[in-house]
Amino acid sequence: MSIAENEINQLKKKISELENENRLLKDRLSEAGISYADIINAEDFYKSEKYNPE
Repeated sequence: MSIAENEINQLKKKISELENENRLLKDRLSEAGISYADIINAEDFYKSEKYNPE
């Protein structure tokens, strides 16, 4: 197996681990009655620029 193939396989494994963790965390939010969509929408609201340079 080449170095590139080995790196690709390691990255695929890491992606899978992160996807599993993400799913677990979303499940825990849901169990706590917290909507993941609401969190994302709130982040977008706070990221928007509030400063008016004029």
